[in-house]
Amino acid sequence: MGVNTYMGAEHDGTNLKFVTDRGVFVLAQQEEFTLSEVGNNPGVVGWLISDECEMGYSGCPEGPEEDSLAKQIEYVNKVTSFADGRFKQANFGNGILRTFWAPTTMDDHVQLMDVASADKYTYTSPHVGEIVPDSPIGLRPPRSTRPPPTAGRSTR
Repeated sequence: MGVNTYMGAEHDGTNLKFVTDRGVFVLAQQEEFTLSEVGNNPGVVGWLISDECEMGYSGCPEGPEEDSLAKQIEYVNKVTSFADGRFKQANFGNGILRTFWAPTTMDDHVQLMDVASADKYTYTSPHVGEIVPDSPIGLRPPRSTRPPPTAGRSTR
């Protein structure tokens, strides 16, 4: 399939070495693994700090937004204290729009990371696509929030 990195490995009974010995790189979840569990495994290349912390997930509070940022800082400080050279990564959700979630702290969340990713809710959740025009970052709404027609289905 061409997938070579497992983002957000969590405790499921599988030893990380089992995964990395097969050529798959891993971003271990900081909330799931300790430094001693990860050890010096060269296949563990980074730490997943959080997933959608700005929206109240990954153990972060839903609000106020400064509280989510404080939790994110706590997570980053924990991993930074490992001094293991691995990069810090976080995935973000609707906060990237800077509307309802994290309107004043989103830049701070991103700047804490070496690598950031974001979900594309604007293309999968019509109610989110509707708030894109209100976003101060200049995104354009998707062309259509309707699912494509099913082959052979009548449109009458």
